[in-house]
Amino acid sequence: REHAQEEHLRSVLVELSEKQGQQTQIFSMISHELRTPASILSMIADELDEGRSWSEKGPQMRAVMDQLLAILNDMRQTVRPEQNLPVRIEAFRAKELAKGVKSAFDGMASARGMVIDLRMGEGAEELRATDRLRVNQTLSNLVKNAIVHSQATQIVIGYEETPGPVGHWRVSDNGRNIPLIARETIFHPFVRGDGTGTMVDGSGLGLYIAKEAIELLGGKIEYVEIPLSGAEFHITIPLSAEVDTGTEERKTDAAVRPHVDLSSLSVLVVEDSETMGELLVARLQRVFSEVIWKRDGVSGLDWALRNRPTIVLTDLFMPGLGGDELVRKLRADGFEGPVIGMTATDVGEEVDRFRASGTDQVFTKPLNVNALESTLSKLL
Repeated sequence: REHAQEEHLRSVLVELSEKQGQQTQIFSMISHELRTPASILSMIADELDEGRSWSEKGPQMRAVMDQLLAILNDMRQTVRPEQNLPVRIEAFRAKELAKGVKSAFDGMASARGMVIDLRMGEGAEELRATDRLRVNQTLSNLVKNAIVHSQATQIVIGYEETPGPVGHWRVSDNGRNIPLIARETIFHPFVRGDGTGTMVDGSGLGLYIAKEAIELLGGKIEYVEIPLSGAEFHITIPLSAEVDTGTEERKTDAAVRPHVDLSSLSVLVVEDSETMGELLVARLQRVFSEVIWKRDGVSGLDWALRNRPTIVLTDLFMPGLGGDELVRKLRADGFEGPVIGMTATDVGEEVDRFRASGTDQVFTKPLNVNALESTLSKLL
């Protein structure tokens, strides 16, 4: 019996060690994937401090923020594939999307003595539709990999269309070829550098995420060997030519204003993050006459029960009292006004908790105020 117990204990310890190793790998992966956009944002902030204009750097910052949010979505899909984000079809022009990726990585490439060029062909200026964020993230991953690993002097983002329409993207560089040993496994997770996972820099997820994203959209991505010309990746993806023109308007935050006058309404914001709270209050004050901010669930619930705001916006994870429990107590006390939940993801356990508690709508951070106005117009 003692021997059997010892063997069982040894087996459990091995299993725990393996799980700890996987957890360490996941944290390392997340850290690496977020480091690049965070570094770019820091560089843009430095540029603004040194007097560069917002009109010049603003679009660059927006492109990087889109990239960062897309990374977070893809990271969640990698860690919890059972909760894949639904495909979100948006209108875009390939030329504008390529310019955004180039703008996001120009600084990083320049620091390494590289230039990023665009070669836009047939159809690049046509309005097409597919999951814009996933395409953007795929191109970003390929460009970032080329900057970090290729030792190139030039990276090219190319595009052209064939009938269908079908979009054909190309990301190439004039640096090193991918070693033969790595080509069969470059799209596998956690495989880096020479294909063995031994390279220190890199999470080994960039190409895996790109492949998952493109295949989800019915397309394919492949490495094409171009002797003496560096690495080249081809992306083929079906597109829709039947575009809802309103999609592009919504994408640029030009949504139609609601029919209900919201300027006289009071809003309670319950958010424990100081920075998020300050920014959210500043944006909401442009729309609503009174915006009250409470930094935890207990004080938020107390204020709401005593003052009865028109609308309540609440985060989920907060000290003392979570957002879902706050909503449940509000509803139990007879509060019938709109209650909006705010969370970091738009699927999964967090959304389920909010919906079960009685929220009217759940929004993903960062909150889109135009979408909030539209939703409140319908609810009110």
